[in-house]
Amino acid sequence: DADASPIAFVHRDAPPFHIEWGERDFERVSASGARMVHGLGAFGVPVSHRVRQGAGHFDTHLAQGDARDPWYSRLRDLLTREPRRQD
Repeated sequence: DADASPIAFVHRDAPPFHIEWGERDFERVSASGARMVHGLGAFGVPVSHRVRQGAGHFDTHLAQGDARDPWYSRLRDLLTREPRRQD
C-alpha cells in the first residue's frame, strides 16, 4: 500500500497540484493529503489544498461532476501561474 501512495512520488520536478479532501473524510486520506501538501511544498512545487466543510470521502468526488465546482477554478489558477525557476 505504501508503494502505491502518491506521497512516494513527491519530488522537486513534480507538476503543480491541487489537493482536496472532505472534513469528514477517512483519517488516512486527510493525513496523507496533508503530508502530500507539505512534501510538495518542501520541494518548492506549486501546491494548494482545501478541506471541504461537511464533506465525506465520496462527496468530494461527486462534487467534481459539476463544472462550476470551485475545484476547477483552483486548479486552473494553479496551472496558469508563472512557471517556477529551475536551479
